[in-house]
Amino acid sequence: MLLWTPGILNRLQKVLKIFVTYIKHQASKVKMNYREDSYYIKRVLSGNLPSYAILVEKHKNLSFTLALRIAKNHEDAEEIAQDAFLKAYNSLNSFKEESKFSTWLYKIVFNTAISKMRKKQMLSVSIDDGHIGFGTLCEFAEV
Repeated sequence: MLLWTPGILNRLQKVLKIFVTYIKHQASKVKMNYREDSYYIKRVLSGNLPSYAILVEKHKNLSFTLALRIAKNHEDAEEIAQDAFLKAYNSLNSFKEESKFSTWLYKIVFNTAISKMRKKQMLSVSIDDGHIGFGTLCEFAEV
């Protein structure tokens, strides 16, 4: 019969933490081989919606990084990136392939971030000035 003393449990917990860290490190070395963006775009436009998840996975890090540089806040950057991916999905049929998808997407991320920061700044100024009313709050919340 095994006795799980606090010392053994503590050592086991440390070993598990090391193991999990090692697995995460090894997983980060694995790089998925993606096809060209146009392949996934054509699939999405023909009704294969899960292909868009691959485009999101492929471009999420740079999109988040760009949003974070502008927003300087993790929560806002996540929201901006999500909004940008949604906007890109809704406008995917207007993508002309004159430029790379990533260029088009990052422009959407940039514009979404700038718009959000402007709204946030205007809301902050309005609240600071004491001129905020219920109607103004609804406009910024886009209710």
